[in-house]
Amino acid sequence: MDAMERVLAKLRSIDRVVVACPIDEKAAQEYFDRDEDANENASMPIDNEGLRESRTRQLHICIAYHGDMPVIDQHMLEMRNAEGQVLGFDVPVKDRAQYERRDDIVWLSDDFLLLPNVGMGSDVKMVMLAQHLVEVGPADGAADLVMIVPTTPVDVVMRQKYGIDQDVQRIATSIVSFNPA
Repeated sequence: MDAMERVLAKLRSIDRVVVACPIDEKAAQEYFDRDEDANENASMPIDNEGLRESRTRQLHICIAYHGDMPVIDQHMLEMRNAEGQVLGFDVPVKDRAQYERRDDIVWLSDDFLLLPNVGMGSDVKMVMLAQHLVEVGPADGAADLVMIVPTTPVDVVMRQKYGIDQDVQRIATSIVSFNPA
């Protein structure tokens, strides 16, 4: 069994995963280009580090899943100033309690906080980070595995192409990228 088949089998064995389909090279390039275009047209500058990491991997899989996928990383979105200091970040529901009583933060939304004591500066950007799955690794055929959440245009295309439920509140999509282990 090759690396792609092994990783697909592992992903499909995870209870919350409802779809895991290989993405061919042409489709992967199209998705990455669309994601890049969407980021360039955003109202606030976006630096998609996760997309850049994903592009460097050889193999790609579209997954659809219920709830959250267990990841090693704490955040998938950060706000940074020109010096690279973190000004704010997303807070997963499971981690919200550890921040709720702090008086040194400001909530910008239900799941994103701002650190007002860090110098904002004039060049602020959002940075999208790659995620690293807990449940899939080299033993499963995947080296350097990263997972990214696609922009809305790519999400729509993937849902149509792979027959994924259109209910974005119920099922999330991601692109898993890796090199053969």
